[in-house]
Amino acid sequence: MHDIPSRVTLKRPLRLGAATLRAAFAALVFAGLGWSLYDLATQEIKEVRIHGALSEAERNEVGAAASAAIVAGRRTAADVVEAVEDLGWSHSVRAWRRWPDRMHVAVTREPLAARWGDGAYLTTSGEVVHLPDDIAGEGIPTLRTHQASGVEAMRLYGLLRGAAAGADLTILELAENPLGEWSVRLDNEVRVMLGASELSSRFARFLTVWAGELAASHEPVLRVDARYPAGVAVAWAEGDGPVPSLAASAEAAGDGLVPSRAESAEAVKNEGCGEDHCHTESIDNIETETLAFAELAPIAIQRVPSGPPPRDE
Repeated sequence: MHDIPSRVTLKRPLRLGAATLRAAFAALVFAGLGWSLYDLATQEIKEVRIHGALSEAERNEVGAAASAAIVAGRRTAADVVEAVEDLGWSHSVRAWRRWPDRMHVAVTREPLAARWGDGAYLTTSGEVVHLPDDIAGEGIPTLRTHQASGVEAMRLYGLLRGAAAGADLTILELAENPLGEWSVRLDNEVRVMLGASELSSRFARFLTVWAGELAASHEPVLRVDARYPAGVAVAWAEGDGPVPSLAASAEAAGDGLVPSRAESAEAVKNEGCGEDHCHTESIDNIETETLAFAELAPIAIQRVPSGPPPRDE
């Protein structure tokens, strides 16, 4: 019987280099770190802090948007930023997390230029935004339009605001009706009708009459219509029934451009009267207006029937 030689192969011992060991160690470290980060990222956020010059209602809306995102599993800062930006009125939003359970959100709102109708606002860049309350809108004018854009309304407001400020007046509201005719409501509660054209010159005419006579009037003014070619019509705030009034120049009105209610009534009553007789019945139930002229052209006193002035072409 012959011995069959067996062959044994001896393998060289496995030797791991330093680089391999470092790589393996790094993999273990990063694997553990990744698990730790995942664990922290999935931890519950228990507090959301809101930063920024916001009203209470705005803070509540930001907090509600951030909380809704977190409850839905969107816990990253980017998720929260997106949720707050979706509100539609923020200028910039930042969010960051303070471990382990706090999220911070900083919000800035673009400066507001005006109220836009009843439920929106115009920013200084002309964008329309909707806010949760009216707090942020205090101290800014209201713009209402039917044809003009927000940018066009802001441009007109800026043009008239400076002129009003020169007369120590503030524009509270600038409105356009469906016919494209504009009116201004001032802080003295007087409404000025400007029409659809020559808005700047008509407003300047009103300011001239206001500074000359109306501001010092003892009778409150309700409305001034500046759509006439060379004057303005004044409606007084007090009294029963229509206001008798007349077209007047400085010469016709005597001491001032605008006659008082009593002077207007007496002048209209005696218009066309002789020494012994006056047909008062001829003016019964006829509503008239007072015209105060900025351009002092001598004209005869005449009764002006009520009704709108000629429309702008």
